[in-house]
Amino acid sequence: MRLISSGRLKLGFPSYTVNGRWWVKPLDHQDFWDLGFFIGLLFRLGIRIEGLKFLKSLEERSYPLNHNLGFLFYHAFVPAYMETDAPRLKRRIVYEAERMASLFDESLGFIPMDYPHNDKIAIDTLASLEFLWWVSHELGRSHLGEIAERHVLSSIKLLLRWDGSTVHILSMRDGPLSGQGLSPSSCWSRGAAWASLGFLRAYEVTKAEIFKLSCEKVLRFAMRMVGEDGVPPWDFSDPRGVKDTSSGAIFLKVLSSFDGEFSRWRERLRSSLKFNYLSEDEGWEGLLKGGCYHYHLRKGVNESLIWGDYFASYILSDVI
Repeated sequence: MRLISSGRLKLGFPSYTVNGRWWVKPLDHQDFWDLGFFIGLLFRLGIRIEGLKFLKSLEERSYPLNHNLGFLFYHAFVPAYMETDAPRLKRRIVYEAERMASLFDESLGFIPMDYPHNDKIAIDTLASLEFLWWVSHELGRSHLGEIAERHVLSSIKLLLRWDGSTVHILSMRDGPLSGQGLSPSSCWSRGAAWASLGFLRAYEVTKAEIFKLSCEKVLRFAMRMVGEDGVPPWDFSDPRGVKDTSSGAIFLKVLSSFDGEFSRWRERLRSSLKFNYLSEDEGWEGLLKGGCYHYHLRKGVNESLIWGDYFASYILSDVI
């Protein structure tokens, strides 16, 4: 965490590394989805005073209305509120959760990616729903949980294929889109990881068996597709392509809730991330190497990703 004292955080928060050095995303960046993971990681590592200090930068701005609000507010604002019980944070959390839920389109049955009147549903949203589930359960806004549940059911219908693979983006008009995946018919591994996380959370909250079965379906597909080291390629249709350890870290968090048939993959994946991808180089600023942010844009390829580091903190805490 040398980055904290470097002065670079006045410009923004870490997103992905370039040759091992963090690129900091400006705090006013319109693509804000990952800005909260750094603060979430600070709280995960017990660096709470700095986490609260840096949160003020995020409190000062407003955010575009889209499906990514949950990523930001769940990972940054929720742990800060749990630490402080500050009324201003509670008000902001409820306000932003209601904003996100307002995107729900009754005619489509889901939260579209963007506002207004977008017809696209994205697999990522399943993980962003963690925010709505939390506000529903912890702050008594039950209607938010109902919206989250309806979105998950639509995602199962529209984005989960028969074999357990997932579509990244589906347009109701144009059909499946490549998004960050290799092709419309492929399976972007981080999308599958987000899906497994979202399905698991939906099951934990509702106990509806369909959500557990959907999570297991994705896990079985991914387990069949990974190589000997257990780490997913960036897209499961490109098995010899670059890895994405951030997908692996997300999957590993989900796998920690399962035993039985998934045990062998879980332990292989944990061992690979721990012994092959945790950074031991003093000049490398990230924790977990080998991530792939955006393959097509060649952005964050074979680098550290802030969400990869965040999820690694859950399942590799004994060595971090």
